[in-house]
Order: sequence, then C-alpha cells, then structure tokens
Amino acid sequence: MKLHTIHVLITLLAVAVTVLAGCSLSGPEVSIEDRIKDFESDLDSGKLDQLYTHVHPDNSKRNALKDPAQWVNFEEGSDYNFKNISSSGDNRDVDVESNDTDYSPSDTWKFEMKEDNPGPLARSTWYINDISSKNGNPDPMP
Repeated sequence: MKLHTIHVLITLLAVAVTVLAGCSLSGPEVSIEDRIKDFESDLDSGKLDQLYTHVHPDNSKRNALKDPAQWVNFEEGSDYNFKNISSSGDNRDVDVESNDTDYSPSDTWKFEMKEDNPGPLARSTWYINDISSKNGNPDPMP
C-alpha cells in the first residue's frame, strides 16, 4: 500500500512540474514592445511583405495584408524611427520620426495590441491588431 501511495505522489509531482514548466513564468513569447520593435525593423528595412506577420492571426485584414501593395501609405526607401513607446494597458502610443511624406517629420501612432494565448502550457504572444495615426495622417495599417 505504501509503495502505491509513493508512486501516486511521484506521478502527481511530475504532472505539477510539467505544468509549471510550461507556464510563462518569465513573460510572453513576444512582448508588446518586442512586437512593435520587430514591426519597426521590417518597416525600416522595406520588408512590406513581412508586415502582415506582426498582425494578429484572428484579424480579418491579415490575409489581405500579405500583399505588400496593401501597405500603400509607406514610401519605399523611407526611414522610420520609433521613439517614446508609451505604456497604457494593451495599447501603445509611439512617436514616429520619418522622411516619409505622409508622416514627415513626425507623427504619433496608436498601436492596438492583442494577445494570442494558445493555452495553459504555452507562452502567450502579442500581435498588432490595428495601427492608427493620432495626428490625422493616413492610418499606417490599412
């Protein structure tokens, strides 16, 4: 009887360790700030064909945004510098300096973020759900 009890306890302990190991104890897989920085990097590198990968998978625009032509408000060869990323819940205001004539010399973009949490054993990932100009310029995300 004691051997059976020890076996059950070891099994329960192994399950608990497995569950805890799968939980995000150190934060999300991709944080909000990391997602915005990755978006900036692809935008500044002219990788318009990669920008959709930063959009939440549930966003109804995501498939259309695979076409680089959808990102019509970004000028090829423009430089973008993101500064002063605010922290306000799930959204971030970002000051953007650019030589892009639509946003030059500066604008503030509101990034509406959405978390993708695949379940209790996986770490969450943050994605962009929308980007809008706070200064009345064309919205960066169509």
